[in-house]
Amino acid sequence: MGMELWEIQQEEVMSAYYEEMYENELKERAIEEFTAERLSSYYFQHPNILQSSFSILKESKLVAEYSASASLLLSCSSIEVSIKAGILKPIIYGLVHSEMAAEIIAETAIKQTGLDRFRELLAKLVNDIASLDIQSFKRNGSTKILWKERQEIQVIRNKIIHKAERCDLPKANFSISVADSVLNELIPNILSALNLEINPQCIIVKR
Repeated sequence: MGMELWEIQQEEVMSAYYEEMYENELKERAIEEFTAERLSSYYFQHPNILQSSFSILKESKLVAEYSASASLLLSCSSIEVSIKAGILKPIIYGLVHSEMAAEIIAETAIKQTGLDRFRELLAKLVNDIASLDIQSFKRNGSTKILWKERQEIQVIRNKIIHKAERCDLPKANFSISVADSVLNELIPNILSALNLEINPQCIIVKR
């Protein structure tokens, strides 16, 4: 058995384990036990979690004029990593009491390709902590819900990767704008409710 197949099977096993735990335990405990302090503690311990997302977004902007498709792939990656590492993973850590179990479950969760399965959980807990509804949040200058814009970009991204289709500059710029909003509007709003902010070095610090 090749290593790649073994890794896929292991990931499937962990995914199934997470799904079962999420359905039977985390979902029921989330509202009762999740607190701002637990979320804040994760950000204190991992202040650099957004640096890579900012970095790859900067690269996306630099290459947009030369390759719109490459730019969109980079900004789409920034969006996904920002939400998974900047919101989803900290929340899962806050839900699981065992640090070792939290690491395993959080890593498994963020490896999953789809974010939509976690939307209800994220929406409820973010709303409780920051009074912000990510299911209706819109970036400045847009009439569309940011989460739906993320889904649109994911479709374009999949066409580029799986069908070798190309995208144009307006689509690349659209993706950049959404990534900008995630990093500079959505996540800062959540952090602000915890008396945290992102400094010029892209590190999470106390306000």
